[in-house]
Formats: sequence, C-alpha cells, structure tokens
Amino acid sequence: MYLEILLATALTVAGVVLAPIYDSLERKIKARLHSRVGPPILQTWYDVLKLLAKELVIPEGGYFTAAVVLTELFLSIALLVSVSFLLFFQSLTMYVLVAVFISALSAATLVKSVTQNNLFSIIGGFREYSVVLSAEPFLILLVLLIGARGVTDLKSLIGLAPVVLTTYVMTARIPFDIAEAEPEIASGIMIELSGPLLAANELSLLTRRYVMAALPAYLFLPWLIANPLLRVGLGLALTLLTWVIFAVVAVLLGRTRAAVMLKGTTVAALTLTLLFIIVESVPYG
Repeated sequence: MYLEILLATALTVAGVVLAPIYDSLERKIKARLHSRVGPPILQTWYDVLKLLAKELVIPEGGYFTAAVVLTELFLSIALLVSVSFLLFFQSLTMYVLVAVFISALSAATLVKSVTQNNLFSIIGGFREYSVVLSAEPFLILLVLLIGARGVTDLKSLIGLAPVVLTTYVMTARIPFDIAEAEPEIASGIMIELSGPLLAANELSLLTRRYVMAALPAYLFLPWLIANPLLRVGLGLALTLLTWVIFAVVAVLLGRTRAAVMLKGTTVAALTLTLLFIIVESVPYG
C-alpha cells in the first residue's frame, strides 16, 4: 500500500520534470527529420524559466483569465496525479476522477479562450471546441468502460487503438493544433498571454501531453503486470515511446487539412469504440 503511494507520487514528480524535456526531445526529432540540428535537450525548461522571470503583465480585463490559466495548470497536475495513481489503484473511483479531470481541463481551456476579450482567442476557442468534440467523449467513455469492466483477457487490448487515437488528438499536435494557431501570425488562445502566465499555460499543455502519452499504457498495464516496480519501468518506457511516436506522426501529418482530419478522426474513434464495446460484450472462448 505504502510502496504504491510512494511510487505514484514519484511518477507524478517525474511527469512534471520530464514533460518539458520530452518536448525538447520532440523538437529535436522534428528538426532531425527536417535536416536541422534542433535545440538542446533542456531548451523547453530554459524557455519556461525565462518566461517565469519576465514581468507579470495582465491585459485589461484579464484578471479572470489569469485565474483560469492557473486553474488549468492545477487541473493538469491533478490529472497527472490521478493517472499516476491509476497505475496502482484500479477502483472505479480513480477512473471516474481521470474522466472528470480530462473534461474539466478541456472546459478550462475553452473558458480561457473566451475571457481574453480578443477575437483571435475566441476563434481559437471555437476551434478547440471542435477538436474536443472529435475525441474527448470517446476517450472518456473508454476510460470508464475499462474502469468498470477491467482488462479481463487479451481481446480487451483492442481498446488500445481508439485510446491511442483519441489521446493523440487531445495533445493538440499537428493538425489538431488549430486552437493555438501556431502556423499563423496570431497565436490563437495564447495571444494575450505573456511572461509567467504564458509559462503556466505552456506547463499546462506539456503536462497534458505527458498524461496523454502515458494514458494508453497506464490504462492497460495494471491489469496485465502484477509487479508494481515492473509497472513503473514499463510505464515510463512506454510513455517515452508513445511521445516519440506522436512526434513523428505530427511531422508526417504536417500538410494534412485539419477539417478533413477532424471528420476522419471522429468517424474512426466512433467505429473503434463501438468495435471495442462489441468485442468486450462477446464471451471469451
């Protein structure tokens, strides 16, 4: 009991530290694929610390936005904590908590976009809403189904496909980064954020990306591996592997139209989720 709590706490701390490092690794992988050198492995941490050292500037009417940004960061860490404990405690309550924090985090992102009193931010919020609708309902349903039924046999692993698909969408990578509008001049939902607030927003996004990279492994490993230390080792390794795969996929989808991908993702997530439900409802053997 105490060992599991200690390991879950260590995984939470590791997630906070590793998320910016993995982001730097992703930037280096993308640079290599584009025949560039790429940044140092700690570059994202340098960027975050530099932003934290900047003057705190809150735009006119933006105090509520600042509160929402901090709330979003808190929810990201809370989601990381709940997912870390999910690796050791398989009660339905833990799965419900994960689902609640996923939904609350998306809601906070939407609220942040419409409270900045900026047209580009509001447009980014509507874009974020379309992305959320294409993946989040299916991811939450899958989390709750696995929590209620468990992974009883190998055929349950068919649920891994829709989980990986929806978690990729929820990481806001290409072409699902339309809310941030990174390829555009205006930076979407982040346009009014600077200094420490932008650093908090960046840490929130990176923490969410870490959780989404860890979630596929953390949902299935507890039912397949009995040794808690082995779970931790495999969980960390598979999280890194998933992050690297997501980084490569983002490069491969660089010229994909977001509208086409959103429709395709919704259809694919719905089909794979229904297939998982059907397969799980058929008695084994």
